[in-house]
Amino acid sequence: VPGLYALNAEILPIQATNKQVLWQVYPLDMATISGDGILKPLRAGVITVTAVLLENQIVSKSVIFTITGSLI
Repeated sequence: VPGLYALNAEILPIQATNKQVLWQVYPLDMATISGDGILKPLRAGVITVTAVLLENQIVSKSVIFTITGSLI
C-alpha cells in the first residue's frame, strides 16, 4: 500500500484547448488523489478513480484499482 502513484488522462482530440481534469476517488477512506493526479493509497481494497473533463463534465472515465499490501 505505501507509495504515491502518478496518474494521467489523455484528452482527445489532441487539438482540444482545455485539457484540465478533475480527479475523484471512491471510497474516500481508502485513498486520496490530488488535483494533478497523484494517488496515495491509505489501505488495501478496491477503489474507483475517475477523471472528469472540466470543460464538459459529461465526459469522464473511471478505472477500478485493487490495492494490496499493508502499511508499514
